[in-house]
Amino acid sequence: MAGHHGIFSLTPLWLLAFVGLGVYACAKDERRWFALSVLLLAVVCLSFYVLRPEHDRNYGGVSSGFRWMFWFIPFWLLALLPVADWASGRPWMRRVCYLMFAIGAFSVHYGLNNPWTQPWIFDHWTWLQWIDYQ
Repeated sequence: MAGHHGIFSLTPLWLLAFVGLGVYACAKDERRWFALSVLLLAVVCLSFYVLRPEHDRNYGGVSSGFRWMFWFIPFWLLALLPVADWASGRPWMRRVCYLMFAIGAFSVHYGLNNPWTQPWIFDHWTWLQWIDYQ
């Protein structure tokens, strides 16, 4: 979830989606079931892939993120709504959201020429010589 291929490292805005899911989970209407369903599916999907033996989950090649979780993005976008509503009235929080969005937009832009390139964090850490997978 964090690190050079982490969902939250590359698109920190998704952290706020989980806050939104928490808001929806406390609702007394159908939003509660939406939130609980998304959370349950995310935990099951993430657990399945993380608990696989390493040789089995190393799918080879490269990807610009944890691709097994990409299909949750539409659900997470819907979960951002209550947080966006709340943040709209707080200038400091809007700036935080803009920064989180900008990091995610940069992550997307970095991989546009070749979607099978390593994420920018991986390349930057390699350049800094913090990691070496050669």
